[in-house]
Amino acid sequence: MGEDTYRVVIAGCAGSGVSTLANYLGETLTGVEIREVTIGIGTPCAPVQADAIVYVSTAYPREEDRRAVSGLREGGRDGRAKPRLLGVLARADLLEWTPGSPQAVSAAAARPHADLAGLALTIGVVPVSALLARASRSLTMSDMESLRRMASSRADQGRARLGEVWWYSAGLFTERAVSIERSQRERLLGLLDLPGIGLAVSALRDSPEMTLDEMGELMRETSGIAVIDTWVRDSLWDAAAARAGGARISLERRIVQELAAGRGRAAAGIRMLRRSALLGVPWAAERVAAGAITRSSVLEWAAVARREAASARTSHQAHAALARYRHLLAVAENIMTDGDAA
Repeated sequence: MGEDTYRVVIAGCAGSGVSTLANYLGETLTGVEIREVTIGIGTPCAPVQADAIVYVSTAYPREEDRRAVSGLREGGRDGRAKPRLLGVLARADLLEWTPGSPQAVSAAAARPHADLAGLALTIGVVPVSALLARASRSLTMSDMESLRRMASSRADQGRARLGEVWWYSAGLFTERAVSIERSQRERLLGLLDLPGIGLAVSALRDSPEMTLDEMGELMRETSGIAVIDTWVRDSLWDAAAARAGGARISLERRIVQELAAGRGRAAAGIRMLRRSALLGVPWAAERVAAGAITRSSVLEWAAVARREAASARTSHQAHAALARYRHLLAVAENIMTDGDAA
């Protein structure tokens, strides 16, 4: 992995949902390499070079899952910081869903299953449906029209319509959901699967005027993906700060050597130190924060980073925290300068 490359690894056994989550992150992150690692049965999992690792598990982790997590946790022994590691319970929308039931699906309903999986894997595990997360970005107006037609059929039966026989399997849905074209049935199954289609149809029956954007937001909220988005960006932000801290140490050493030798290049290095305070990454704290960014709020974040540096247990953690601190001070200075110019 090159010094300028940021990498997120999505690992898990075949069929666990690795590719779906990797595809989602590939669509939503820029400047990041997304790498899939498939864990083989009986094959030890070697440490990988990454800035963050997401391990995709089923509700009942197997021995190979436990071995893989143990192997992935050993990364970073060559002097680099260990990559952050998070477990994901994939297709969480399916775990509490009963075919034919009008009960709304939700990844959050699978939290007890995720907690049990976390105990088995000895890492934090969050329930997520990457399928619904991707659907929140992929649904089209044609999809919405098809869902509206399904929602408006047999209006006299209300929610009981979700008990129709074609809600019990993908095959029955493909054959019998005749209110929309077969090609559209197949597309919706690929985008949402039956639980997601049922969720969309129920939502449209409750709110017939629902827009495409509102449907996308419903799918995103139901998917539980926001936890992954935040965790991955936080991990990348930590990685950027750690790299900046290491680079600054090297630059400071070079400046000291230049000064000791009486060379004029030290001045250029000092100017570079000042310019390098800002970390030009899209997941910097002030870029991903919700709401308006003010000088006061940025200075509060800087104070937190300064305290983290003071309480760090390792020099690596201290340099990373100081890099965040210097970055946030530079951001606050820019906000003040821009305000004065205005």
